[in-house]
Parts: sequence; structure tokens; C-alpha cells
Amino acid sequence: MKFKKDLIKIALLTVVVSFIAGVAIAGDDMTTITGMVEQTDAGLVIKTADGNFATAGADLATMVGKKVEAMGKVSEGDAGPVFNVVSIKEVQE
Repeated sequence: MKFKKDLIKIALLTVVVSFIAGVAIAGDDMTTITGMVEQTDAGLVIKTADGNFATAGADLATMVGKKVEAMGKVSEGDAGPVFNVVSIKEVQE
């Protein structure tokens, strides 16, 4: 009986460690950018000091004209960099 409980504990510990390692690996290429959300002819962009990023992954229509801090992943789109938003918050100036 004790052996079975120990085996269950080891299995649960293995699952937890695997989950944490997976989250850490997935988070390695996350980036945070700060800029203004603007509506352009091509869609919504976040204008930063490093350039403009088209956005994907979140509806930012309510953030137009606001300074934001966004976390996500950058990928290359047809017209330039695309920021795949995972989380976003308004920055108070």
C-alpha cells in the first residue's frame, strides 16, 4: 500500500515538473513592448520607439489612442513585424 502511495506521489511530481518546464520553455521568446495603439489603413498597430507592430491575438479596438504595455511574441508578417498579444494593459503617464 505504501509503495502505491509513493508511486502516485512520484507520478504527480513528474507531471508538475513537466508542466513548469513547459511553461518556462514557452515563455523564453516572450517580449514586452510599450507604445501607442493606433488605427491605420492596414489595421491596428502598436507604435513603439523601435517601430510599428501590427497586432494579432487580441482585440485592441478599445485601446486606440492609449499608451499600452503588451506582452507577447513577435513574428514576421507580409508587411513587417506582427505582435501576437498575450496580455495587455494601459500605461498611465
